[in-house]
Amino acid sequence: PLAAGSVFNVEEGGQGPVTANGLPGALSILNTASTPYTSGLATGSIHNPLPFAAFPLFGNMMNAFAPIEQVILTFTSHPVRQRGAAERLYAQGLFLDFAAAPGPECALRYDWNTGWSWDGTWIRTLTPNTLLAPLLIRHAPL
Repeated sequence: PLAAGSVFNVEEGGQGPVTANGLPGALSILNTASTPYTSGLATGSIHNPLPFAAFPLFGNMMNAFAPIEQVILTFTSHPVRQRGAAERLYAQGLFLDFAAAPGPECALRYDWNTGWSWDGTWIRTLTPNTLLAPLLIRHAPL
C-alpha cells in the first residue's frame, strides 16, 4: 500500500523505505538502483495483489501515477478478465471529461441498439476497436 504523495523506494537488492517526499496527489516509485524493473498498479490484498497496469522502471528513474478526471464507460458481451486492464473497446464507449464538466452530475442513458445519449458537450462517444491507453494514460509532468 502507498499513500498519495509518498515514494516507494527501490534500492539494490530490494525495497527501500517508503518516504513522504513524493509528488502531491501521485503515487511515486523511485528506482535508485541501476537495475531495470517493472512498476505499476494493483488492487486486492497485499498478499494477493491483482496487477492492472505495468510500466518499465529504468535504473535511476522514477514513475509517478496520478488519477485523471476522465473515465470511459462501456458495456460489452466480449469476455474480459475481472480486474484486468482492457486494451480496446469491443462496443461503443462513452468518454467523460470531468475536468471540462460544468458540474458534478450528468444524465446518461444507454440502449443496446442505439447506444448512448446524454446532456452536455464534455462527453463524446468512442467507436468499437478504439485503443484505450492513448486516451487514459498521460505522459505529462506533475
